[in-house]
Amino acid sequence: MSLISRFFQPIKCRFVILWYAFTIEIRYTKIILTYSNSLVSRFFVQFYCLFGILWYSLTFLIHKTKMRLSNSISLVSRFFIPINGLFVILWYASTHRI
Repeated sequence: MSLISRFFQPIKCRFVILWYAFTIEIRYTKIILTYSNSLVSRFFVQFYCLFGILWYSLTFLIHKTKMRLSNSISLVSRFFIPINGLFVILWYASTHRI
């Protein structure tokens, strides 16, 4: 593995994971927003979902970069990022229903 590819591999992984997590967050937040009753709950649902998914993707990114996996996103990350995002949103919606 060359020095250039070692430098760009973590950057590419970071971009792909954050982009994927952000699109998942937008998709599931739109579903939850249809069931929200107030602007306050809409704001906190969006903020909490974005924070939870970005935190998970950053911790996964650190682990993935340390292991120096291939440039493509693995099946594990494709499975766990949406499941984690869905779990966070459903948990928040069930416990903070107005």
